[in-house]
Amino acid sequence: MANAIAVTAGASDFLSIHDNNVQTGSIAYAGTGSHNVIKGNIGYNPVGLTAGTSTGTSASTITAGPSPETHYITQSATFNAAVKVGATTICTVATATVPCVLNLGPNESYTVTWATTQPTYSKFVH
Repeated sequence: MANAIAVTAGASDFLSIHDNNVQTGSIAYAGTGSHNVIKGNIGYNPVGLTAGTSTGTSASTITAGPSPETHYITQSATFNAAVKVGATTICTVATATVPCVLNLGPNESYTVTWATTQPTYSKFVH
């Protein structure tokens, strides 16, 4: 079986694909809805760990996709990037080797503010 579940581009919003066993197939996801959720599917790992990506200009809002994600925010110098969820500061980057780590649910967001050295983030999509 090539695809156990297939969601095509332009598919409806508010789709929920969860708790399936796709070890003998896969989930082909090209949906565009901002409220879709993909989680708890045995044998499904949509991306894995990505390379570092720039956070963009300060203050930048980063939003997870439809699957749960863990984000690792780092900074190569200055070490003043503040990571906020809503109005609450969750962490501030302290060194180049110790990232701020955030576990995000589907479609959850956080904001990064910084001065001088632009932070990057890597993400692991579950």
